[in-house]
Amino acid sequence: MQLISLPGDTLDYLIGDAITSSLQDILYNTYNGDLEIQKKTVNIPDIDDFVRGGVLKVMGQLYLEQNLSGGFF
Repeated sequence: MQLISLPGDTLDYLIGDAITSSLQDILYNTYNGDLEIQKKTVNIPDIDDFVRGGVLKVMGQLYLEQNLSGGFF
């Protein structure tokens, strides 16, 4: 999560198209049950929009699969 929290230009330079093509799969498959990290990442003001969207989509998928409690949303 520290890597994807970098400014957009830096992140694009480091991982390029992986932001849009693979990020959600990586985040979903490495989710360790710590929702606070994802919530903090989404709330970083200057985070890349694709990253924020990817994290939110993963959170939605986790909710649909009942890996997150309904009280969160």
